[in-house]
Formats: sequence, C-alpha cells, structure tokens
Amino acid sequence: MEEQKLEHLPVLLMVNKQDIQEAISAEAIVELFEVANRPSRKIRIQLVSGLTGYSLFSIHIVLMTVGTQEPA
Repeated sequence: MEEQKLEHLPVLLMVNKQDIQEAISAEAIVELFEVANRPSRKIRIQLVSGLTGYSLFSIHIVLMTVGTQEPA
C-alpha cells in the first residue's frame, strides 16, 4: 500500500475464513496493515466467510456499484 500513484484509490481488505475460531480479527488487521497511520487513505476492512456466505452479499453490492462508475 506504499505505491505513490495508487495513493488516492480506496482499499478493500477482505478477510476470509471468519467461520473458523482462529480467524484474525479486524483489530489485528488494522494493526498489521497500519491502518491508523493512513488517515488520508480510504480503507475498508470486510470480514467474510466463503463457507457460510457471511458478508458476501454486501461485497456483491459494493462490486456492482464500483463496476458502474466511470473511470477517473
């Protein structure tokens, strides 16, 4: 996430495997990717599970919305 020419783009971190007990937490992802140190960057952390479908519908809506945007 250090590339200068991509700095203005939003980031979606999809954290899969949330159906297992050992799954990493959103708080751990914030720390790992130093999200707090990037206040000017739009970063969304989405916890998901492909097995159970948890949060996947919301991702579908986001992707459909992004797909309809005109390129900058």
